[in-house]
Amino acid sequence: MGGLVGGVSNKIILVAATLTLTARVDFEHVRALLSPQATVSAVSTRLSRKLQLPGKGASPSSKHSRRQVDIGIGAEEMRVDAKIVSDLSLPADIDLRIGRDMLDHLIDVDLKHQRIRLFLRSEYSRATRGLTAIVLTPREDGSWTLPTRVAGLTSETGILDFSSESELMLPAAIASVAHIGDGTVVETTIGTAQPIGRKVHIRDMAGSLPVLGWQTFSGRDVLLDLGHNRIWLRSDATASTDAMR
Repeated sequence: MGGLVGGVSNKIILVAATLTLTARVDFEHVRALLSPQATVSAVSTRLSRKLQLPGKGASPSSKHSRRQVDIGIGAEEMRVDAKIVSDLSLPADIDLRIGRDMLDHLIDVDLKHQRIRLFLRSEYSRATRGLTAIVLTPREDGSWTLPTRVAGLTSETGILDFSSESELMLPAAIASVAHIGDGTVVETTIGTAQPIGRKVHIRDMAGSLPVLGWQTFSGRDVLLDLGHNRIWLRSDATASTDAMR
């Protein structure tokens, strides 16, 4: 990452499973999508043409061209490889997808104040001081498992899936046994962090584990530390003003 470069808002917008922000790609201001589920980051064909990246998004072979580009979030920058893909692979108003290849950096996603910040490596100790580390176990589909307890159910594991649109998803079979109705607000504990109240959405799906998405962290400040397979949360009651809505 480089030095300070101003002029870009650090505000984020969360709608369903989509978290967008303003970023820079080689000093060009663009709308970006934060997508930890994606293996690689990507720029749109439109942006690749504008910045004259290799291939310019013209031929099928160019979809696999790679080049290092400067990505700016807020006041900080990092240099990463970006995969050039077709416009059809990204939402119409998005020119950058931030995937896991960029998320070995510590990124603060503050859903309480709708802000995002990229931390320098030298800031790691200060940024995580006083927070609780939640260990993530990667899964083949790009999601993770993490210690989670929902409504006192016997399972103490959940699935962290940032592509999930729901606040908290629970398999129908498990919800039926526990007599939990769709839309019920239940106590949800992630690791040893303070329990929060979350609305359950019942779904017919395989498995017996609850699924957590971006909406699960609404009103909270979460530090993505995916390079170390963990996230960081505050463990005290100040972590969320809607602790039990």
